[in-house]
Amino acid sequence: MGSDGGTLRPRPLPRPELPPGPLRDLKDAVYELYLAASPLSLDVIHARIHALADASDVRPEADPTSTPKRDVIRDVISGGTLPPNVRHVVAVVAALLHHEAGPAVVQGHPEIERVRKLWRHAAAQRPLGRLISEVSPGDLEVHVAGLGQGHDTLPELPPYVVRPHDRLVRHAVEQAMAGRSAIAILVSDSTSGKTRACYEALHWTPDSRTKSLAGSGWHVWPAISPADVQAVIRDLPHVGPRTVVWLNEIQRYLHEPESQLARQVADGLRELLAARARGPVLVLGTLWPDLWSQLTRRPQSREEDTFASIRLLLDGRCIPLPDTFTDEEREAARNTGDPRLIEAADRAEDGAVTQYLAGVPDLLQRYELARPAVKAVIHAAMDARRLGHSEWLTASLLRDIALSYLDRRELRKVERTPDWFAEAISELTRLGDADTSVLTADARSRYRLEGYLDQHGGRNRMSVVPSEGFWDGCIEHCDQPDDLASLAKSAQWRHRLKIAAALYSKASRVGHPYAPVMLAEMRSESGHSVVDEKLYRDAADAGHPYALLFLAEMKERAGDHDGAERIALNAARNGRPAALARLVELRERAGDREDAERLAHEAADARQPTLLGNLVMMRERAGDHEDAERLAQQSLRSGPPTALTNLARMRERAGDRQAAERLAGQAARAGHPDALAMLAEMRAEAGDRQDAQRLTESAARAGHPDTLATLGMMREQAGDDQGAEELYRKAIEAGHLDAFTNLAIIRERSGDRQAAEDLALRAAQAGHPDTLARLGMMREQAGDDQGAEELYRKAINAGHLDALNNLAIIRERAGDREDAERLAQQSLRNGSPTALARLARTRERAGDHRGAERLAEQAAQAGHPDTLATLAMMREQTGDHASGWCRITL
Repeated sequence: MGSDGGTLRPRPLPRPELPPGPLRDLKDAVYELYLAASPLSLDVIHARIHALADASDVRPEADPTSTPKRDVIRDVISGGTLPPNVRHVVAVVAALLHHEAGPAVVQGHPEIERVRKLWRHAAAQRPLGRLISEVSPGDLEVHVAGLGQGHDTLPELPPYVVRPHDRLVRHAVEQAMAGRSAIAILVSDSTSGKTRACYEALHWTPDSRTKSLAGSGWHVWPAISPADVQAVIRDLPHVGPRTVVWLNEIQRYLHEPESQLARQVADGLRELLAARARGPVLVLGTLWPDLWSQLTRRPQSREEDTFASIRLLLDGRCIPLPDTFTDEEREAARNTGDPRLIEAADRAEDGAVTQYLAGVPDLLQRYELARPAVKAVIHAAMDARRLGHSEWLTASLLRDIALSYLDRRELRKVERTPDWFAEAISELTRLGDADTSVLTADARSRYRLEGYLDQHGGRNRMSVVPSEGFWDGCIEHCDQPDDLASLAKSAQWRHRLKIAAALYSKASRVGHPYAPVMLAEMRSESGHSVVDEKLYRDAADAGHPYALLFLAEMKERAGDHDGAERIALNAARNGRPAALARLVELRERAGDREDAERLAHEAADARQPTLLGNLVMMRERAGDHEDAERLAQQSLRSGPPTALTNLARMRERAGDRQAAERLAGQAARAGHPDALAMLAEMRAEAGDRQDAQRLTESAARAGHPDTLATLGMMREQAGDDQGAEELYRKAIEAGHLDAFTNLAIIRERSGDRQAAEDLALRAAQAGHPDTLARLGMMREQAGDDQGAEELYRKAINAGHLDALNNLAIIRERAGDREDAERLAQQSLRNGSPTALARLARTRERAGDHRGAERLAEQAAQAGHPDTLATLAMMREQTGDHASGWCRITL
């Protein structure tokens, strides 16, 4: 018999998953009391509250008129939000303490006072950011058009012209309004209207009965854009429900910082979106197409996967924006009656309305017609940005490196004009059309290049090789750790190793935590056989997680176990478990199982439960199945049932299907039905489709979101295309938009090309333009180059720029070498040298050695020397030893 007359012990409610802070302190306190009461059912707690309310000496908090219902009791114990009524919290806690203290003592119990105090502290905690209704467009970097004269009486922003991409942005807003976290990344060139579209989404209402995010009390964070990446990493774990995470120019957080910092931002955003207790949240970001391609590109064989976490965050979240307005959209702009929009619609070339409003034609003209000294400053800013410097550039840096762009005659001129730099800055910061300037100054005499020119320079100057004077100026004048490390990496890619070493060394001196290790790794790659231990120690002192692993392992092997443990535990408590994971592994292998288990539990207490899961797998591999299962069960108390899921996978591989299914079922009951889905996939791979389908259906019943599509793939593999189509369509209705791709491929395979294209276009609208490219590859493999070309062009227009590589080869095969080369250059401007490299190899095989070499050199100058090396090896293999390696001169 259970307590209070129950016959079975109820399944415990899950512990709420919350970021550190006052709310988690409150929820942890209540949940620990719940566990100490040997989890009671909601009915028993409800009955106890009423029993206390009937007692004559109970405080008003237990008044029967304010006693919580069962769903409120569940939220008090297991919900992820603050209970609005402190009386309900106190009533639940009193019921949990009832048997321990007795009804006469409950009212004065210190735990009740502690919980009441924690509730007040959590209630006083202000959410991050500011109310959307209190934030101005300028705070969020929305460009305010200011064309011509006489517009002072107009609203700050011109009326908004709704375009097709807005439907997809609004779909994400509707998800957030419905209580499901969502993310949308708008991808297009600078000044194409991305930020304005995001801003409009904050104020959009689906109907007259529904309030917008701004009108319903949502917050936006960071409240001022841009934000410092370190501040974003610090505050991201504290973002709570009903918050819009505003990441305009998301490359500031995912591309420009050092890769470890960018990975922390991406992982933090993924955790936020996955944590139901912290939602709903809406992540809105904007990005340039070339950077989207870089961040989502899958690595080639043996290539380091630098952007893995970022790709997982971004994949499928792209909403492409056209750069220009259609004729219908221009007419809609005129019909608003706003003189700014009418002027832009009438005068903008080729429909570039948003660019006209942002003053782009004037900016380009000022750049192209600038005097040599002024243009040198612009080029200095462009090259510093494209090679890794952050947005704000100091006057001393610009002045010094600008001189390296002047020839002798121009240098003599500036030497005769002491105020040349001040005059250039005055000219570049002067407001032109639409109140824009080439450079924007801040109060600290720093300058930021206007966004369109920043992108323009990054694309059109990609193959320009910076002079020694440029690098010398960076070494002397740059003093921010991230800037120095990024510039060092660019120098390293260009084989300027002495310059890279100088930049890494300075970055290390000014506090960059990863620069010492980056310098050590560069030296190792360039032939230094002795590991520079001091560099790793410097990195460990600065907080580099892998340097701490190195130091901890070094101490452990030297017999300094206490020192190793101290380093590893401190790192784990600061969110860096790698060193402690290695320590657990070393002690387990050394036979010190008790100490390994102790360290794994300490890691779990420090919010690092994965180490306990690692130990489970080690025990299982060692044949100690009983102990592995014991530890996996213990891991449930400190986090999600990942260890159980992994153990189920191992048992399935070992042939113990019954145990695997039992463990996967336990994980599903603990809130992770993906364990059943994983098991189903393994059975399908083993050929047991019937059992796989049974488990997949179980996962679907347990709430796994992707199982409909998985079932569809099973039907498809079994040859049941009709059944697969039905399931894919249901998956799409449930929000699994990847299934568009599966449907399109089925239609293409069946010969229904038009339906396949229609589905691929719908997939592109849903953020999956790669489907068009996949259909293109299918047609290319079938010998239909013309059909493939049409699809590749559609994929490119939808934002899938990798299709440029395939299209370039098709044009080369068709004999249009000029168009092939133009497409390869476009791909290079978007950050990918793949098309140039493939063209170079194709021309080399065709005997056009000079053409191949020219293309390979262009790729090398853009920071990709491996293409030249490939050509050299091709010539070596054909016996051309004389010209094989002599051209590799970078």
